[in-house]
Amino acid sequence: MFEIQFTPIIIALLCGVCVCFFYLLLGFRHYVRIVGRAASTDNTAEETDDTQLPGVSVIVCAEDDARNLETLLPAILDQDYPAPFEVIVVNDGALPSTKEVIARLEERYSNLYMTFTPLESRSLSRRKLA
Repeated sequence: MFEIQFTPIIIALLCGVCVCFFYLLLGFRHYVRIVGRAASTDNTAEETDDTQLPGVSVIVCAEDDARNLETLLPAILDQDYPAPFEVIVVNDGALPSTKEVIARLEERYSNLYMTFTPLESRSLSRRKLA
């Protein structure tokens, strides 16, 4: 009923398809091995590089923001960052209540610092100066 005649052209095409199939199979195996090796080295690099993260300085410009600083600063300072980091609050003519909040939080957090902008620099952009 159904009969296939294997002519030399069909045999050559089948051989070419087989060669291409094995070439792709071996090439894919090689690709999977390279990607697997790169992924395993990336995982070990992530585990060892956590201690080599750079230190960070967070600068907060504050002007009459006592209520906001009470929620913002603990949220920043309680983060679990493996490298050393510091938070610098630049006091830009803040009210005494802001100074009290920062002083209270400085007792609790050793990496919290406060500085100020001098009155002579009021003509400059205060946030850029901070």
